[in-house]
Amino acid sequence: MYKILKLLSLVFILLLKSITYSNAECGFDGLTIGESSIDAEGTFGEASTVNYIGEILVPAEEACPGENLEDVSIKIVTSGEQIAGFVFQSENPQTNEDINDRKLYNYVTTNYGNIEGSEETDWTGSKSWEINGKEILYIKSFFLQNLVEELIVTNSNFRDIFVDSDPDVEKEEEEQ
Repeated sequence: MYKILKLLSLVFILLLKSITYSNAECGFDGLTIGESSIDAEGTFGEASTVNYIGEILVPAEEACPGENLEDVSIKIVTSGEQIAGFVFQSENPQTNEDINDRKLYNYVTTNYGNIEGSEETDWTGSKSWEINGKEILYIKSFFLQNLVEELIVTNSNFRDIFVDSDPDVEKEEEEQ
């Protein structure tokens, strides 16, 4: 009898934990970095493409159901025929509200780990790290009294796609 009660309480605790801990990395309907961009376009619509780099705007509730990211813009970025990564962007008026209202920050720390040094609400800057073969870049800034956050999830094969190139540097390289 004691073993049955112990087993039932363990099952109840695990069930309760799985219900309350609903945050999980956005699934994007099973799409992953490096997969065919045709799969992404078939699921979420056609990419708008400039210079072989495409972007597919994805509704947060479709890419990340249950993640509380309603005010976050989410894009699948493609390069040629492959998914290069995912970009999350948020811009909200700067207020003195509770730190827990930072939805994108909370998503990042829940799914990719703590951002060292960012515990203070007035912290700005960027942090990048690697976890499970993914390269993560989180940027937080204030612009015109708005909190601006950006999360980029990619891998080492596609990292350079997310780096803005400087036309002056490219011109100097061509001249040499």
